[in-house]
Amino acid sequence: MVCGLIVFFLQGFFLKAEGISIVSQGFDAYHITGSKSALDVWLKDSPLMVDRDAYHKLENDLARIQMAYGNYRGQQIVKTVTIAEGLTRVYAVLFLENGPIYISFDVYKKISSEIISDVAFSVKADTFFPPDLIYGK
Repeated sequence: MVCGLIVFFLQGFFLKAEGISIVSQGFDAYHITGSKSALDVWLKDSPLMVDRDAYHKLENDLARIQMAYGNYRGQQIVKTVTIAEGLTRVYAVLFLENGPIYISFDVYKKISSEIISDVAFSVKADTFFPPDLIYGK
């Protein structure tokens, strides 16, 4: 029990330290209530929420992928890359019943919070993730 609490605490610490807690919160929402809830968490206060057409396109694209690939089975954050001070790219895989979805998030540190300034997803890893994630270094 104590070991579990320590691991839980450390996991939360490292997620915050790497700037990916908002990504994990969205995955939690996806698991509990679905893709629309995840988008709402991921895009809260994001410039992408201002452009409702962009939001609806993301929502529709993710819904179409989920219709083909099935329901949520899990996720994994694969890598984080610091692009510049206050800007982190997070690469993740969303595991659905019929296959994986590859996602990238640009997490931007504002003065008092973090937002996702861009999110993209694809069903093709080799055209989406950097080559070293697919083929190694």
